[in-house]
Amino acid sequence: MVLLTLGGRTNIIGNENLKSEPNGLFAGNHLSYMDVMFIASTVPSCFVTSVEIKETPGLGHICQMAGCLFVERRSRTSLAKEIGELQEGLERGLNVAIFPEATSTNGEQILRFRRPLFLSAGQAQKKVIPMCLNYRKLGSEPVTLKNRDSIFWYGDMPFVPHLWELCAKGNIEVDLHFLLPIQPGAEEDPGEVAARAQAAVESVFRPVKS
Repeated sequence: MVLLTLGGRTNIIGNENLKSEPNGLFAGNHLSYMDVMFIASTVPSCFVTSVEIKETPGLGHICQMAGCLFVERRSRTSLAKEIGELQEGLERGLNVAIFPEATSTNGEQILRFRRPLFLSAGQAQKKVIPMCLNYRKLGSEPVTLKNRDSIFWYGDMPFVPHLWELCAKGNIEVDLHFLLPIQPGAEEDPGEVAARAQAAVESVFRPVKS
């Protein structure tokens, strides 16, 4: 419904990789709260986000209604429990989607993928499906450095004013790439799996330019 209201259009690339697995751990870059809506409209998923998002007025409530799992990355005890929950979800046949940069960005580069949540795929013996979002158009204009802040949500941007501005723009077009699934080795370090997933995403990522 939200995507229809905003005139959202998703160009799916690599659909064969999406359909090659019954379920898995989807790991991609993060640019906006709209990422979740575009991904969820294509792949029904349980999304993992940070406790800080839960505490964001408005957005936190929406994420709770959507059934997101909130992780406390600053606590090793909490994180271990949450990794176990992700493993259980994967073993039950659910798709789990993560943004391993651990924050949203301004679209100029992809930050290093954090390793902890990749443990769940290895423990559940499920594949990691790298995915990449490239926002192409906002309104009738291509996404550039000039207008990116109307769609990308990062840093200390307030949520509600940003959402109102985005609604006024409308007509959002995004390329959503699904790349070759990665099977974590039995003894493979999750940091290596994270690096492999990041390399795949970077191979199709288009940094925002003027």
